Amino acid sequence: VLGIGPGGCTLPPGDYRVIVSRGYEYELEDSMVTIAADATTEVAASLRHSVDTTGVMCADYHIHTTRSLDSEDDARLKVACLVADGLEIPIRSDHEFVAEMQPVIDVLGLGDFALGLVGEELSTWEWGHFGVFPLVYDRAAPSGGRIPWEGRLPPAVFADVRARPEDPLLVVNHPLAGSIGFGYFTVIGYDPVTGMADRADHWDEDFTILEVANDSSFEENRTGTIRDWFSFLSQGREMWAV
Repeated sequence: VLGIGPGGCTLPPGDYRVIVSRGYEYELEDSMVTIAADATTEVAASLRHSVDTTGVMCADYHIHTTRSLDSEDDARLKVACLVADGLEIPIRSDHEFVAEMQPVIDVLGLGDFALGLVGEELSTWEWGHFGVFPLVYDRAAPSGGRIPWEGRLPPAVFADVRARPEDPLLVVNHPLAGSIGFGYFTVIGYDPVTGMADRADHWDEDFTILEVANDSSFEENRTGTIRDWFSFLSQGREMWAV
């Protein structure tokens, strides 16, 4: 991956296959180039925009950077790669830290391609992880103004989220979270057949956004989060899948 726009790297002399892409809306540019010793070889690619997405934008609501313990991704590199893949709304969602994405976009000169939103992943150690956006980054507040949750139940914390002046959205992230054990649905014992939870004091009737895939496919989640999503739809409950 060489980056966006004019970019380069140093390679040994030889023949190379160069593939240039710009996300799913554009056709690939695939060519062979020969690099000679002590010479610069330029690759000029003009990608054909073959999928019309007028009125539709692509967003990612769950993006970690070095602000999160489980990510080594520099925010600048992350934004460059996401925009190169066709993402238009990157939402920063670091664990327990409210952070901005738009300043990174502006520094990279990518304002014509992407709009960054401020958010956080409200990451409890007891009853799940949740994406919250948009928020306002508060430089003077601890962790940029993170939302406190310690010693409280989910409905009360969610009520605080919804009462914020930014009017943020709340996403139930990886609700089953088998590998880390902090999935909201797993902790509260959600039953997709009855639509009820074993721990009623932890249950919330107002969330409307569910993360159904996290670094995994539709098929991999068919009997898990996809099943749970359809359980809400069958109940007549509004539920958006991300």
